Amino acid sequence: MNKFRTYDEAKALIANLNEYVSIIEKYKVKSKREWVIKNYALTNSIPGVIKNSINSKYEIDRNYILDILREKPKDPLQKIVNKAYRAKIRRRKNG
Repeated sequence: MNKFRTYDEAKALIANLNEYVSIIEKYKVKSKREWVIKNYALTNSIPGVIKNSINSKYEIDRNYILDILREKPKDPLQKIVNKAYRAKIRRRKNG
């Protein structure tokens, strides 16, 4: 269950989510690295990215994805994805 939010908090959350969706929709994929970033944003899952790669022109393995998720972000979407990945890992370690 999501936390109950005030009206202002809800509006801010909606604005943040709309910005995130806009970044994903406008993201131009010109390389294998960018394809991984966008697919991780869409799936929030390393196995999901690998599964999607089966039907793509890219051969991708888990270590390649992890390298991208751990490298210093080079664009706004990668910054968001890297932050989400780190938070997911922290939850698993603490949880």
